[in-house]
Amino acid sequence: MSDFHELEAYLAGLLAKLEAPQRRVLARAVAVELRRRQSARIATQRNPDGTPYEARKPQLRHKRGALRRSMFTRLRMARYMRIETD
Repeated sequence: MSDFHELEAYLAGLLAKLEAPQRRVLARAVAVELRRRQSARIATQRNPDGTPYEARKPQLRHKRGALRRSMFTRLRMARYMRIETD
């Protein structure tokens, strides 16, 4: 746990040296990468800890062999994971 505190202190010093526009660009780049990774994680149906999602319950009204969409397709879209930098 102390490793994270050391890393946080080191990064805080680096961030303090950056100007406001540079911090905004960096924050945006981090947010875009985070959004990309979260979208990929949702597409592979994994929880943040790496365990798979719980299986869907069988639906009686759905016929066997019908085409099914993958879960959370709209949730993975960029408009649902907005980026705000300040």
